[in-house]
Amino acid sequence: MKLFSGTSNLSLATEISELMGLKLGKLKIERFKDGEILPTFTESIRGEDVYILQILSNSNSIIETTLIGDAAKRSGCKSLTLVCPYLAYSRQDKVDHLRSSIGAKVMADIISLRYDRIIVIDLHNSGIQGFFDIPVIHLDGSKIFKPYIKKMVLDNLTILSPDQGGMSRASNFAKSFANSQLAMIN
Repeated sequence: MKLFSGTSNLSLATEISELMGLKLGKLKIERFKDGEILPTFTESIRGEDVYILQILSNSNSIIETTLIGDAAKRSGCKSLTLVCPYLAYSRQDKVDHLRSSIGAKVMADIISLRYDRIIVIDLHNSGIQGFFDIPVIHLDGSKIFKPYIKKMVLDNLTILSPDQGGMSRASNFAKSFANSQLAMIN
């Protein structure tokens, strides 16, 4: 098993690798003057189970992740898993506007082209798992965050949903904290 990181959050990948007792793999990411990205594995991954940790938050990280996946497959890895703490476009899980795209499905298609499975945390809607053509391991972040927040003993705690679609998740989360408030961004 080998763990590599894209450029979206190298410090998180370093902490995870240390917790797991692994050395973070060597992956060189070149950026050319015209904006093109060239990832190169600088160590052999042939026959290895490879994990790529990458936060997909913008167009550059999406393209970088796709190219890393392609480089890994071309390098002969045994399996390729994307560990994705945040999946961009996951709030676009249905058609909200006439003649618009379903961004979450497009992301699932892009990832499914190169990766064998994805580990993701707190999808906007758990139904997004059905958009993928690969296995999805959907982790619930509240199992970590609830105990952490309880230790903080906060006064005037407000649980905030980024939109109406996240209200049921935020409401369930807020139930774990007596006297907490619930709010939504509109």
